[in-house]
Amino acid sequence: MDKILQIVIKTIIEPKCENIFHHNSFGFRPKRSVHHALLEVRSMMGITWMIEGDIKGYFDNIDHQLMAQIITERLNPDRTIMGLIWHIFRAGYIVEGKLKHSILGLPQGGILSPILSNLYLTPFDEFLDDLKQKYENLPISSRNSEYRKIETIISNHEDKLKRNKKRTEEEIRLIKETIVKNKIMLRTISSAIKTGTKIHYVRYADD
Repeated sequence: MDKILQIVIKTIIEPKCENIFHHNSFGFRPKRSVHHALLEVRSMMGITWMIEGDIKGYFDNIDHQLMAQIITERLNPDRTIMGLIWHIFRAGYIVEGKLKHSILGLPQGGILSPILSNLYLTPFDEFLDDLKQKYENLPISSRNSEYRKIETIISNHEDKLKRNKKRTEEEIRLIKETIVKNKIMLRTISSAIKTGTKIHYVRYADD
């Protein structure tokens, strides 16, 4: 009966959820498998840094109150559906023959758990969208201050050679060595720092 009930609720809320879910959210969704997530990653161009994160014990730590708030705000279910969802939250689990009441989390492997877990992270997906928009609007690049410092050192030492011709051979040698050393260093440093690099984002939900 529990499974039948969850299937019915899933059938009712899934179309609404699909209209809400982020386009780069994959897993437990129609035509949004791990393979589609990998294809999305393959399409990313010009990647300098890649950050991979994993939420440890995610299903076990979903806050029921916050989950209910998101369901109410995003799906606007009627009181009957919301009441049934609360019963599912509070159903509990059996440990060594004893019933334990659920305070946090969704049952891993439950029929409703995957779709609710994706809904729970939709605000996070939207936060990443805002972050992406913020960084895409920055200037494309800015001058590298370290590069500028080395350029100044070279310029100052070249001026020293031009301004004062009464230097000893040793002083001239040291100045020239400094110029050569810094010119070599300059070749290893980028003259500009990219600050407007695009952010790509993919979230994949597994069990």
